[in-house]
Amino acid sequence: MDKADEVKRHLVIEWRDGTTSETIFRSGKTKYTMSKAERQKMVQMIYDQHPQWEILREFPELDWSGIVHRFYREERLAGKKGSIVETYKQPRKYTYQQSWKDAEEFQQGLTIQSSSSVLRVYLNARRPY
Repeated sequence: MDKADEVKRHLVIEWRDGTTSETIFRSGKTKYTMSKAERQKMVQMIYDQHPQWEILREFPELDWSGIVHRFYREERLAGKKGSIVETYKQPRKYTYQQSWKDAEEFQQGLTIQSSSSVLRVYLNARRPY
């Protein structure tokens, strides 16, 4: 196992038959560990007032609570004491327990994808060969 970066690890498994399997995974003691670049991007998205759903989409493994807690941690490390309520002025449509998969925008994407695949199947079935 090797470090791919500060958060990701590269694992190579050598099987008895001589084949290998490789995977890259995130490591850390917490449920979701972020790299410095990811943390900076998240904080910048909050300061740039991106819609809540865009922030959730960018970090789909986290619920809004996880994003807020990481924002506070980054702000404390930077020596700032602002709160998310003072900093982030966008409407908050989703609760602290909701993640990207709970977002209406995610559900709409699923509907569009499924309806377009149904349409493709219908059109393929109607093609004369």
